[in-house]
Amino acid sequence: MIASAPHSAHALDPIRAPSQYVHDVWTEAGDLPLSTVTGIAQTADGYLWLGTQEGLFRFDGVRFEVFRPANTTAMRRKSIADITLGRDGSLWIAVHGGGVLRKKADAWETYGPKEGLTTDTASDLLADRKGRLWAATEQGPNVFERGRFSNEAAKT
Repeated sequence: MIASAPHSAHALDPIRAPSQYVHDVWTEAGDLPLSTVTGIAQTADGYLWLGTQEGLFRFDGVRFEVFRPANTTAMRRKSIADITLGRDGSLWIAVHGGGVLRKKADAWETYGPKEGLTTDTASDLLADRKGRLWAATEQGPNVFERGRFSNEAAKT
């Protein structure tokens, strides 16, 4: 299992009073179908990406856009386990039973056993300082470098 460190967060402006901030809540009754979020990341273009058991959601600050197998051909299953950002700005998504997805610019790629991942299910993702992506699986950690996954680097 790979332990992951929390992502950096920005504090509120200490000069502003809490009443000066806008606060909205999105729940199951609104646009987000499940209140349990399994992963969250913000890409450089400002979008928030949320993983749930019902799919991947992109939030622009006003509305949610859903990504599921029906509208995203690279996605084989809809249940998201984790999300993280790569050092190159790409979005990595661990999908229960659907391998690992990478969204880089407008292109989607799927990684599974054919691409070196030891199983189709990764539970946690972590991008390290060297630019490698680590995926925790039931068969142990896998690392993505030079275009494919392997578990060899994890054994050394």
